[in-house]
Amino acid sequence: AWRSLAPALAPLLAHAPRETLGTISNAVVRLGASPDIRVAQWIDAMAAHADGCTTLPELRDIGALCAWQAGMVQLRRPALARIDALPANTVAAVLGIDAGDLASVRVQLEQDRWWNPRQGSVDLRGHRVGSFSGLDGAFPAPPQVRAATEGFVVESAGGYFLLLADAFGAVLLPASAAEYAAGSSSGPAPDVTARLGVQWMAPALSKDNLCAVSGASGIALFSPWSHHVHVLPPQ
Repeated sequence: AWRSLAPALAPLLAHAPRETLGTISNAVVRLGASPDIRVAQWIDAMAAHADGCTTLPELRDIGALCAWQAGMVQLRRPALARIDALPANTVAAVLGIDAGDLASVRVQLEQDRWWNPRQGSVDLRGHRVGSFSGLDGAFPAPPQVRAATEGFVVESAGGYFLLLADAFGAVLLPASAAEYAAGSSSGPAPDVTARLGVQWMAPALSKDNLCAVSGASGIALFSPWSHHVHVLPPQ
């Protein structure tokens, strides 16, 4: 990260070298703490788009925007809240859109967490997270899932995780037993569906005890025979 970003951030480094390198280092450590975050993508995006930063707060805001795009879903709301404080051309470049479309794209991003501005659509494949802890995964036992306000709360062998997902990725964060108890185990409404591979969800659910939980942020599929959770956008 230092080798890639130092040339792009030369003016800021000259003004505040310790703080600038510290900001980069802290960001990379946080990003690298999750196996599902695309750290190399973040470094490339920052090298391409952060060269105009003149202050450390601006560097951190662009860093958060790029980190969200690299899969750090927990930064979705903070990044959206700070868009107006950043140069429109920079934000548009990070999002892969024309600057003139930024206002409408921001509204769409606020309304639909699964909409990808680069594609102009929703990727119906969703994300698969988890895997067995004995193979460097997160779950020691097949997980149980409940829907929460911003995502899903997952329980596995007495451990609890907050699962957040959107168009750019999915992450597992620490959660509590109280948050799991407060979650909903309701399945999707009859008029809500999702596609799992080549099958619609309803036929898929009839096989292998597959379970579905639906919330405001999507549909989570899980099974007593798997250490994974598959999160899908609703349709």
